[in-house]
Amino acid sequence: LDFHDFDMILAMDQENYDNITALDSTAEYDDKVYLMCSFCSRHTIKEVPDPYYGGVEGFNQVIDLLMDACEGLLQHVTKQQLQA
Repeated sequence: LDFHDFDMILAMDQENYDNITALDSTAEYDDKVYLMCSFCSRHTIKEVPDPYYGGVEGFNQVIDLLMDACEGLLQHVTKQQLQA
């Protein structure tokens, strides 16, 4: 199961997060599951929206949001590695 194989599991929205954590009935691995947007520093949106219905602007918004989240994720992982 992915909980054993990966240090982090990233969910794009709350429904995805809930589905992932539901697979861990003992909550043993809850500390491995994160909402992607929890790593954002410039955006306050909590979930990655589905860009399909937003046209070009929807896709641009998601790209910008994920760039922000990925930058924060990199900082988070780097900090963890330095502390290890």
